[in-house]
Amino acid sequence: MKKKNILTYVVLAIFLVSMIGTNTVSAIEETYILPFGIYDEERDYWETNPSYMVDENPNNYANTTIVDDSQFLMTAIMLDDLGTVKKVELRVRAYWTGATRDITLRPYFSGRDPGDLHTWYEVPENDGNWSDWMDITTDTNANSFWDWRHVEDLCCLVTVGDGSSGFNLWCSQVEIRVTYEPD
Repeated sequence: MKKKNILTYVVLAIFLVSMIGTNTVSAIEETYILPFGIYDEERDYWETNPSYMVDENPNNYANTTIVDDSQFLMTAIMLDDLGTVKKVELRVRAYWTGATRDITLRPYFSGRDPGDLHTWYEVPENDGNWSDWMDITTDTNANSFWDWRHVEDLCCLVTVGDGSSGFNLWCSQVEIRVTYEPD
């Protein structure tokens, strides 16, 4: 009986020592997803139905056949401070027809400072689907400390990427996902 108790204490001590210096979660993290709701009509935008990229209907698609075509998106809502922002990500819903094409998202912080290029290389053919989430939290020119105002000021340039000629690229939405720790 004494050997079992000693073993239990030894295991507990090893566990506690191993926890020293490791990160622990102090609260449950939550996520908030919002769409980009405005496109900049003063800059370049996709040739067919550019408003469909911001109408929040996943079944409506903006379309282009122009190589390197781009559309600049902005958020359209004011956000409440829900807590400490931990991570900011983007994703896009798109597909191609005719010939394969990539699609690239480039965040713009405060509407003017370009982040890194995030390219979706596996855009599906003929049927819209979502890309994986692309982490922009630590991109070039990203805020070193994120708050909800920075999320409100986030913009995104959606650009036709590499691929074959004779393409149609279709995009219905770009979304932002914020992971945060509630106050």
